[in-house]
Amino acid sequence: MAAGGTGGHVYPAIAIADALRDRYGAEIMFVGQQNRLEAKLVPDAGYEIRFIRSGVFYRKNLIKNVKSAARLLNAVSKAKKIIKEFNPDIVVGTGGYISAPTVLAAQQLGIKTAVHEQNAFLGMATRIVSKKADLLFLSFDRNANTAAAKKIIISGNPVRSDFQNRDREVCRRELLVDARPLIYVSGGSQGAGKINFSMVDFLASEENRLAYNIILSTGTQYYDEIKDEIKNRGFVLPDNITIVPYAENVPDIMAAADLVIARSGAITLAEIAVTGLPSILVPSPNVTDDHQYYNAKAFSDAGAALLIKEDDFSAETLSEALKSIFGSKNGLASMAKAAKTLAKPDALDIIVDNVKALLG
Repeated sequence: MAAGGTGGHVYPAIAIADALRDRYGAEIMFVGQQNRLEAKLVPDAGYEIRFIRSGVFYRKNLIKNVKSAARLLNAVSKAKKIIKEFNPDIVVGTGGYISAPTVLAAQQLGIKTAVHEQNAFLGMATRIVSKKADLLFLSFDRNANTAAAKKIIISGNPVRSDFQNRDREVCRRELLVDARPLIYVSGGSQGAGKINFSMVDFLASEENRLAYNIILSTGTQYYDEIKDEIKNRGFVLPDNITIVPYAENVPDIMAAADLVIARSGAITLAEIAVTGLPSILVPSPNVTDDHQYYNAKAFSDAGAALLIKEDDFSAETLSEALKSIFGSKNGLASMAKAAKTLAKPDALDIIVDNVKALLG
């Protein structure tokens, strides 16, 4: 398995590895970078990981790309050594800059390869290696016309089973949610400053505080700052507003929620779709190729979400959006239905079954 950089690349890789191991007794080894998220997540999941460095590609800086190309060639060489030692039947890449040299190395050694692309915009690592890949798994139909591989399969993104088939009313009772709409707000595990501080502005209005149940997951780095900001602004939060640094029970919260406000990472969107949740999506502008915007646009175009760019996201725009969504007779139901059409609950089965079929 070759994956790295962010949870959006690493979590699908771990899910695929777990299924291959549990169903077929596969022996798994990961390749990643030592200073990135995979260095913790992969060992925690019980897998061996070997580390190499890889270059970052810049679309608008050719000088930097010369250095990155040199690092890429060095990474391919080191990946070949690791692959020869492990002698795998297949190398599966799920994205991140470490994925490209590892999959390239396998292709040059004549080993079968599979690539999984989580986002609605093909990442550069995917573009580099997919043309010679035996299998290319896509999460969005829109990529099928621009991608190239020996075999292309629309699989979707693997989602933990915890997000499926949960009882909404049971979850609402356990979370002590009353009849008012429940809105779950999250900028991810690290949080999003613009979302957090806009929510403080939103909650400064008593009308807003009383209209909704809200669970705001600030991210650990913002939690104390947000709590202090609310205290300094001099308003008190009622019991229907909950602020936490990190939500441990996200499947329960999303099952109970009427709407989610979130970034538009691919795994987050897969969870939203499987849950059938209407959403307001605020793409992060600080990601490669602006891929979160394209992820969000796919949901917006399908009628499953309202897309608000970060620069436009504020207490005022949020208030207007919520009044429009909740004030419409069929607004929520229509968005929820559209979200469900984007869900791929069998994504993991599709990926694992096709990998097994390729190997015979």
